[in-house]
Amino acid sequence: MKKIILAMFIIAIGFSSCKKDSNSTEQSISISSLPASVTNYVANSYPDATITQAFSEKQKDVSYVLTLNTNEELAFDKEGSYVGDGTNYRHMGHHGHHGNGHNDGDADDVITGIPIDSLSTSITGYVTTTYPGYTIRHAEKDSTCQYGNVTEVVIHENGVPHIKLYFDPTGTFLMSSSRLLYANLPTAVKTAISTTYSGYTSRYAALKLSLANNTVEYFVYLFNGTTHKRVTITDAGVVVCDQ
Repeated sequence: MKKIILAMFIIAIGFSSCKKDSNSTEQSISISSLPASVTNYVANSYPDATITQAFSEKQKDVSYVLTLNTNEELAFDKEGSYVGDGTNYRHMGHHGHHGNGHNDGDADDVITGIPIDSLSTSITGYVTTTYPGYTIRHAEKDSTCQYGNVTEVVIHENGVPHIKLYFDPTGTFLMSSSRLLYANLPTAVKTAISTTYSGYTSRYAALKLSLANNTVEYFVYLFNGTTHKRVTITDAGVVVCDQ
């Protein structure tokens, strides 16, 4: 008899759990189903990032929450207008699948990243020493026209904007980056871009690169129809390369 009661109790718990899931206000959706206003906002304001997960939300002010490969989350209303930090709106039951770049979303979601625990001690040691209090949130392989193959590492501290660090294949630090508005770039940079890349339109945001040798360069993101370029340029307006 006790066994029967115990079995019924376990079934009841399972049913209750399923019922809670079915009442969730959040549902995973395909990235391709997002409104153009949402994807355009990400392309313009986060040109260095890609969408890895998308969720529909049934909340008063929020209809979509996105996760980027930088581990940032963005919230949008039903019109596709940016609302704020997505972590303030995400359903609590879905937190926790961040960090290593893996994704359990739809088939057309972008899967990027490498396991954080596979990073070399040169990289993790640099982060620990140079950025005490920060944690590594994401890592991935990339290539830049000035350095070739690099490892990008996104680090985070509460209340501070994400910082992206770049390392060469040996784990040597190359540079860090932070976002800024294209409008706030040095005049020499904007003049060189408009002269050299006439016909291209700039994204709203760019990246400021603080190099290991204490010089400054920028990543400027441009597009002309379906053609996209990432231009590396010095603070004096000298184009280093593009890709």
